[in-house]
Amino acid sequence: MDGTGIGVAVIDSGVTAVGDLYWWIPSNQTYGSRVVYSQNFVPGTTDSSDQYGHGTHVAGIIAGAGWFSTGSNFTHTFKGIAPNANIINLRVLDQNGAGTDSSVIAAIQTAINLKSTYNIRVISLSLGRQVYESYQLDPLCQAVEAAWNAGIVVLAAAGNQGRNNTAGTEGYGTIAAPGNDP
Repeated sequence: MDGTGIGVAVIDSGVTAVGDLYWWIPSNQTYGSRVVYSQNFVPGTTDSSDQYGHGTHVAGIIAGAGWFSTGSNFTHTFKGIAPNANIINLRVLDQNGAGTDSSVIAAIQTAINLKSTYNIRVISLSLGRQVYESYQLDPLCQAVEAAWNAGIVVLAAAGNQGRNNTAGTEGYGTIAAPGNDP
């Protein structure tokens, strides 16, 4: 499976439509961006492009086509996991990589609302945030659960803070965080 027809919502620092996020049809020499929707949730700006670099990096891991690592000058072609997937860019982090829970929650709700329009099957939340209360009470975890209940797979970062359950919060619920011990 190469992601054809699938939408992935990248909730991050924005996505800049770099060359590896374009589609290309050689037979009729046409091309276009696979960043099919962009919206900004960062207060004080309307710009949805990536001012921090992380969101574009994540989008490349997900859907990079490998165009700019292919040819006689390269020893390897680097493609994303689903190189034909479409990207739904939902910018929640500013130029310093900082954001708010309310922006992330609004972006998750937008992804749910756009699910049918863009066939969103996955949300990428490669964000760092500590867990302060049970997932049953935490508003961000509740938003993630709403996405999961809508049939969207939600992938959350497991790095940075990791799964620190010393407070006994049982903070993950339905969030898939690969590599974390339950």
